[in-house]
Amino acid sequence: MQTIKDQSLTKEQKVEYLLQRQLYWAFGKLKLDTLTQQERERLQTEIDKNRKELLSFEDAEIDNFYRIELYLDEVKKPFRTTYPVEIKLNSIKYSANLRYWSKMDYWDRDQAVILSFGRDPEKLKETQEHQYGDDRSSLLKAIKNLNKLVKTHYHLAERAHPSKYIEFFKEKEIIFPEKLAEYVEKYHPDRFEKKASKPLVKPVYTTPYIELMFQAIQEHRITESNQSKKEFLTEWFLSKSTPQTQISKNKAELMATFIRLPESGIGGNKANKK
Repeated sequence: MQTIKDQSLTKEQKVEYLLQRQLYWAFGKLKLDTLTQQERERLQTEIDKNRKELLSFEDAEIDNFYRIELYLDEVKKPFRTTYPVEIKLNSIKYSANLRYWSKMDYWDRDQAVILSFGRDPEKLKETQEHQYGDDRSSLLKAIKNLNKLVKTHYHLAERAHPSKYIEFFKEKEIIFPEKLAEYVEKYHPDRFEKKASKPLVKPVYTTPYIELMFQAIQEHRITESNQSKKEFLTEWFLSKSTPQTQISKNKAELMATFIRLPESGIGGNKANKK
């Protein structure tokens, strides 16, 4: 099977691949040699109808569907089951338009989690299976579990910029469509290009602690309008403790305090927070 990065196929070849995937999941249990002539004709009519519908899509949309199908097939096989509800939720109808979603200024937690599975948040939420938490779907179970994980990380707001969720997925090694990160970076370059902000000028004399504070400011893109939470920064500083540069919780809290604005510690700051 082709890899996710294989872009050598024509639009028609990708359409045929998508048809094969649809047929595999929709008709996987059928024994074609037992079908009557009438059933075969009906099946062929359905195939032709789907082929015509897929060919009507723009090349970019077909490429998007193709990537997601490969992604689901290669790295999220556990969500491919024979349950009717799973067949439904894995159909191309529920694939996300990654380009469209990447242009948004904010995702809520549900949207980010569903997008990580290559599904369309709006379409999936409209299904009865999602609304009633259908326990037959391993996909919905996985979405629910990942949602719980994201919710426990207090540095992520209920609504956050897409780049924040991409960073979170990478940090936690959560699998998601590569194209999603590519599009988010393309449409929000200011969130990724460090040259957009003036480089920090370091003093001639410094210490390991000061170096870490500079690193935190740069890595978390801390500015007057983007202040990370003290608790999150404290945990980050603690994770950088080494035998040579030991960092106690008290030191970590002080360092987290000193790289933030004074008003951030008294509840008056209205800037964006991680």
